[in-house]
Amino acid sequence: MVNLVATSDVYYHFVNWTGNVGTIADAESAATTVTMNGDYFITADFGVNPMVAAGYDHTVGLKDDGTVVATGDNSYGQCDVDSWTGIVQVAAGAYHTVGLKDDGTVVATGDGTFGRCNVGGWTGIVQVAAGGYHTVGVKSDGTVVAVGRESAGQINVGGWTDIVQVAAGEYHTVGLKDDGTVVTTTYHDVSGWMLIV
Repeated sequence: MVNLVATSDVYYHFVNWTGNVGTIADAESAATTVTMNGDYFITADFGVNPMVAAGYDHTVGLKDDGTVVATGDNSYGQCDVDSWTGIVQVAAGAYHTVGLKDDGTVVATGDGTFGRCNVGGWTGIVQVAAGGYHTVGVKSDGTVVAVGRESAGQINVGGWTDIVQVAAGEYHTVGLKDDGTVVTTTYHDVSGWMLIV
């Protein structure tokens, strides 16, 4: 008897074991056992964690196969996501939609005013957020990139480090650091905040 344990990354969930599964105790369980009687080829299959995001007047859904659906106002093409594949996270801004791909690159569609959809060169991204008129991405090294409207300093994130998650409002961006403290741009003072992580 050999223990089998499948551990999923943050944007995925375990689906089942495939291959030579005849002696697996439970092919639908991430933690199970297999009775070894010879050579086996067994694969843990994972699916994307489904999610939804809401923009100003449109709604976006991420399916467990990494494809995306959207409905609502499409006057700027913010719902044109039918061709997207390999997506692990979605975000919706006022008139744009952003998708994080499983290879760490980012796609965006919709109103590109202020450059908020200029994410084509982003790599190594692990999380995205869409504000009213800007887009933010957390890189795997904990730094942050942002494009879009700069009316209130909402994309002044170039000096941020050790960030594990970001959120974007219409005129500000908030970052959660790995020590549980919070940083923000402009209008909203969060100095002294400590969140449990």
